[in-house]
Amino acid sequence: MTIKDIMRHLKKAVAFFAMLALMLSMWQPVYHPVYADEAGPAFEMDGNGEDWHHITPIFSAGGIITKLSAFTLNGTLYGKMELSTSANFDTWHIYFDTDGDTTNHLYFTGADYLLETDILYVYKGDSGEWDGLEGMSAVVQRGLSSDKKTLEFSFSLEDIGNPEKIGIHAATVSNWADVADCPATAGEYLNVPTYEEVYSDEIVGLTPQELEAYLAAKEFAGSKNQWGSILYDAVNQNSNLIALKAVTDRENLYIHADTKVLSNNFSVYIETDSASYELKANGSLFRTRDGKRIDTGTPIKNYYKADSGRT
Repeated sequence: MTIKDIMRHLKKAVAFFAMLALMLSMWQPVYHPVYADEAGPAFEMDGNGEDWHHITPIFSAGGIITKLSAFTLNGTLYGKMELSTSANFDTWHIYFDTDGDTTNHLYFTGADYLLETDILYVYKGDSGEWDGLEGMSAVVQRGLSSDKKTLEFSFSLEDIGNPEKIGIHAATVSNWADVADCPATAGEYLNVPTYEEVYSDEIVGLTPQELEAYLAAKEFAGSKNQWGSILYDAVNQNSNLIALKAVTDRENLYIHADTKVLSNNFSVYIETDSASYELKANGSLFRTRDGKRIDTGTPIKNYYKADSGRT
């Protein structure tokens, strides 16, 4: 092999390695490290609650507090409390037991920490009374739904000492006194699980009726054919009324009425915790509160009347 041949092969080798180096510099691996903000889903404390649909509640039953959900994720404790009514609900007390002793601290029922509004308190006294509570500088994120029936909150686990085990007890408050408790007995706590323990690919955070209403609301777009699957008929012995159906997604109320003749005298009456409402066939909505009747707008948002004059 001549020197000329050697130089030619050397040039080819240099070109090959130069191309290889360029390709390596541009190559991106198919995996990437998981950073803190990518390690799990984001939960917004806005009172909406929709991001909790795949979280199994740790308590679900009747009564004033219908559901209590909680879990830990990436060094943060998340919680949600749902109510059947917002009457006699001024604020909330969320109690946390972090040492496993349910006979010490506040009221001698084991509360080592207390969340009231957006302030986290630590108990440092020994009398069991409220004067042993000391406010902390913890950053608490919280959201309350517009109807005051859904509360969401979160704070760092460092604020409560990164305990290995956490017990939670929730209460609604009126006139600074606990009204409804979950669990029902003071001194009883529910264990706070990890996110992995309560997450499901299925929607598990809604009752069957809530799920039906939620899916119906998602499909609602002015078309009425989907209403046939909603089993909320509430027809009285009325010769004009054929069917009356209603669902709610906790933010909106959807009403569907079938009549023989949808005259201007037709009304749908709605009762809430704070007022009564009358919805007329022309879309007018009237509110009655403390005996005073008020027109809230004509027509209401998303009002639809079929050309047949019957729906």
